[in-house]
Amino acid sequence: MIKRKMFLGILLCVLFISCNRGSEVIENAPLLSVSITDDVGDTIVFPQKPTKLVSLMPNITDMIQELGATNQLVGVSDACRAPFDIPIIATSPQLDFAALQTIQPDCIFVSDERYTKDIKSVMKQISVPVYMQSYQNLKDIYKQYRILGKLLDLESKGNKMADSLQSLQDSIQKSTKGKGNPQILILFSDQPPMAVGGRGYLNDMILACNGRNVLAHIPEKYAELTCEKIKQLKPDIILVISKDKNVMTRLAESCPEITT
Repeated sequence: MIKRKMFLGILLCVLFISCNRGSEVIENAPLLSVSITDDVGDTIVFPQKPTKLVSLMPNITDMIQELGATNQLVGVSDACRAPFDIPIIATSPQLDFAALQTIQPDCIFVSDERYTKDIKSVMKQISVPVYMQSYQNLKDIYKQYRILGKLLDLESKGNKMADSLQSLQDSIQKSTKGKGNPQILILFSDQPPMAVGGRGYLNDMILACNGRNVLAHIPEKYAELTCEKIKQLKPDIILVISKDKNVMTRLAESCPEITT
């Protein structure tokens, strides 16, 4: 039952990478001050462009690097893909508070996928602002490229990346239109099986490919399943998103009836 569909795999990969690494961008005048409002409604005012950034989420770290601001990263989490010389100051979700006090970053970037607003109160003790992202759909991803671009004085590049990804989504949606609406199940863990529910950007990705999420009726972002439940859902495609290369092997062993 497990099949691979190139169009969905490609979309999942490119949404977090730039399609135009080599293009040169003429940036705006140097940033003097800027205020931004994060996705939980808190406004952060920076008197000047922040140059010492900590990212605790892999996707945000990727965005910052794609914008060409890797040299501004002074701390990341153990889940991030970043140069080895950037200190790891969080073993998710535990923070190295002493390291943060030493680094004194200008801003910490997190998302509500892993953190709650409580982190803002904790970081307030050392006067470090926290920008919290929340991804409900694909447009939120594009929006964050624009916001990060503005904040890092790379507004033209951020806008170009967002426009490029939107264009790519439109192209994929057009190319898959009229070619069926496969029933799709996205798993990201097998112990126990955890799948994408009817909320969030991953559900939006399925819709963007003209697919149908077999768990669209689930109001939460994620749902815990069993082998029997997966069998009952009868997905046409099971897509596994995980850094663990053994997930598919274990899934085939524990749920042989759904992998034949």
